[in-house]
Amino acid sequence: MKIFLLFLLFGIIACSSGIEQKLEKPVIIGNFSWNEWKNHAKWKSYSADNYFIPNEKIELIRSFLDLQNEKFLIFSGSWCGDSESELPKIIKIFDSLGISSVNYNLYGVDREKREPEGIAEQYKIEKVPTLIVLRNGTEIGRIIEFPQNTWEDDIFLIISKK
Repeated sequence: MKIFLLFLLFGIIACSSGIEQKLEKPVIIGNFSWNEWKNHAKWKSYSADNYFIPNEKIELIRSFLDLQNEKFLIFSGSWCGDSESELPKIIKIFDSLGISSVNYNLYGVDREKREPEGIAEQYKIEKVPTLIVLRNGTEIGRIIEFPQNTWEDDIFLIISKK
């Protein structure tokens, strides 16, 4: 009986003091592989099952893609709903194109859009997700938060610039 009263008392104190149990997503900060991201982000899904990429668009992008000279930077927030919905789409496109982790860096940022290496600050990241395309180390375009059309269309528009 004493134990029950102790638990009851603790429950009343916890409720009256505003203690809440929130299931907050972890804030992943730094450079991560996609597999590391999936192991730590605690998102509901990582697959973008409902995102369909037409084969002809993949082939068109692939015909312009130069992985010897083009690299990608992805800035994302594990805490961010937009990142949770859009990052799996980006990775799905990369997988369809055969773009390996050698050709992109995935950076987790905090709510102030910072990470330890200072890369987010260098590229003046203000919103996530942000995808930056580099050619020979120079930025040739970026997609901020959401694409204008689709991810694959906007990526094509960027990489088709010569």
